[in-house]
Amino acid sequence: MEEGLTRAAVIGSPVAHSLSPAIHNAVFAATGRTWNFEAVEVRPESLAEELSRLGREGFRGLSVTMPLKEVIGSLLATTDDIASTLSAVNCAAYRDGGWHGTNTDGDGCLEALKMHGGASCAGEVMLLAGAGGTARSIAFAAVRNGMAVRVINRTRERALSLVDMVRRHTSDADIDVWSMDGHQTFEVLVNATSVGMGSEAGGVVLAADLPVPEDVISGCKVVMDAVYQPLATPLLRAASLKNATTVDGLWMLIHQAVLQHRWWFGHEADFAMPDHVIMRAAAERELERRQQ
Repeated sequence: MEEGLTRAAVIGSPVAHSLSPAIHNAVFAATGRTWNFEAVEVRPESLAEELSRLGREGFRGLSVTMPLKEVIGSLLATTDDIASTLSAVNCAAYRDGGWHGTNTDGDGCLEALKMHGGASCAGEVMLLAGAGGTARSIAFAAVRNGMAVRVINRTRERALSLVDMVRRHTSDADIDVWSMDGHQTFEVLVNATSVGMGSEAGGVVLAADLPVPEDVISGCKVVMDAVYQPLATPLLRAASLKNATTVDGLWMLIHQAVLQHRWWFGHEADFAMPDHVIMRAAAERELERRQQ
């Protein structure tokens, strides 16, 4: 490792497939920061030991992915209100001899909806498909940004659990489980399930590849899919045919990464080209390289 080079990493298992090194290193290069971002394989049983080692070896920023998001919090010096509420951390910074965590997934989703979908968010109604960790972070961010949220999930009990979590921590939250009773329109639809992942980028859209029925998609103005492989998921292809504005999952990945930089450095980058433009170009180059 070059002398004076600060290290950062994505940790989890598996991490070899992660786009994080490509997108974070692109911004480090553009800003002239002497940082290097790596992928470090870490399993839950060795997490405590690895966090200590990473701190000693000069790592100062971490992106945290599965299966570590929900187990790392208790090992950190502090977590902010968002990470504590969600019981999930996706980003950590090393300061004052310890690791400090946050969660940027939900706010990254909202930033992508605003910037690339034209959503106002405040005062709008979101239909959220899914009730796992990603869905929880999106729901919590949405109500904090003044949105009403309706949750739909294959397992109703998990949807109710998500709703209860948000209500406990946000007293005026307008959030409930949606049972598809009657026709309703939504300003925003977000898929936070794995439905559509790994599907063929073209061809006929099958009902089995959609997280909600097509007639529900027809009533949505902005449609986002957290899945980004493929970029043009069956949901986004179906939404385009119904003239909805679509936002792919790569934008969510990128905007949560932009927020991670703010957590690590405490401010926005001070250079001409925005972080998200640099990250997007780097991610697309990496995806294209992998397809060759």
